[in-house]
Amino acid sequence: AASDVDKRQMVTVAAQAFSEAVRLHDPHRPITPGHSMPRPSQYHQRTEGTWGQDTRAQYQTSIVDLTPDANNLASIHYYPESAANRFGEGAPPTVTELLELAHTAVRAQNKALFLGEFGISAQAYGGDATQIEAAFRTTLGAVRQGPVDLAAVWVYDHSGQDADWNIHPDNARGWMLEAVGRANDTDGDGLSNYDEVTGALGPVTDPWNPDTDGDGLTDHEEIHTYGTDPTRADTDGDGLSDYDEIHVYGTDPRNPDTDGDGAEDGWE
Repeated sequence: AASDVDKRQMVTVAAQAFSEAVRLHDPHRPITPGHSMPRPSQYHQRTEGTWGQDTRAQYQTSIVDLTPDANNLASIHYYPESAANRFGEGAPPTVTELLELAHTAVRAQNKALFLGEFGISAQAYGGDATQIEAAFRTTLGAVRQGPVDLAAVWVYDHSGQDADWNIHPDNARGWMLEAVGRANDTDGDGLSNYDEVTGALGPVTDPWNPDTDGDGLTDHEEIHTYGTDPTRADTDGDGLSDYDEIHVYGTDPRNPDTDGDGAEDGWE
């Protein structure tokens, strides 16, 4: 309807005006219009006034058109039902495909992609906990391994949605918080922030530093490959760093006397 087109134009103008006003005071921080994912017929509705199914290219066009400059962070939301009835095909597109299509479109405009909401209701799949967990972990995996620059799960400790959506450490959906924590890896060392700050894999390490002890080996390598202490540059205390023992001298970084002759490796 004509009113739908007018409303879209109003929202776009408002997003443009807001971003320009913010940029006058803050030239650096990302700005997003905060939109959800375009409806399956969004492009057709605003260009033809019909309910025809948008193509993949039209889905991408809608995301770009709804993110006017100086908004440099395009926003979409994803819930499993978001994929239903899209692109005029029988099988719904995967979350990975929808994210990649969106990312490709906004990157061409030199913008980043914000998944402003993702999650799943406790009532989905008839309340089947197994299917709910599988769907949530599939989405989280796509976010972690895919092209999303920033993402937020819906919703933390929102008492108004206790029955369906609220995620809290003390309720039945608390496992989602742990899953999100394990998916984050700030320093890119291959260990999640959760594992680093809780010491779930051994020592507590620095989630902001991929090499906590500064010995030249990443925390991930020390824990998973060499079995050394990522918080001690010289695990066995023989005077040689773990890195040097492994990569320079070929000695055992967990044994101060590799050859068992009574003299420590560092002395020899």
